Amino acid sequence: MDGKELFRVSYHPRHGTGDLKIYLFFEPETFRHVKTIYTQQSQAQMGSTPGMSSVGGGANLTMEEDFGGFAKVNKLMLPTQWTIKYDQEGLGSGSSMVEFDWNISKIVANPDISGVTFKIQ
Repeated sequence: MDGKELFRVSYHPRHGTGDLKIYLFFEPETFRHVKTIYTQQSQAQMGSTPGMSSVGGGANLTMEEDFGGFAKVNKLMLPTQWTIKYDQEGLGSGSSMVEFDWNISKIVANPDISGVTFKIQ
């Protein structure tokens, strides 16, 4: 993927998720989880008339998560970059794509939290 060799694990939930498929990608050297792809295809629903059947067409939904910028925090290797891309095609009359990017600048593990932090005033 993107010119890199990765291990892929496929997961297909059994109940209540329709045609949902999940693909997890791992680096072969470190086994870091670097990507997840979720896909779901839905078929057009039959309407009460032939004209209504053509209105609600099927859809292809895809969500991708990418993880990067791994940094060591205590004994954990955690990602500091997280990207989510959501794409839907064929829902109604068009398609859309949304992308979110997070860059994490500070990760604190096991911080010293005093009881004052949770005090309601």
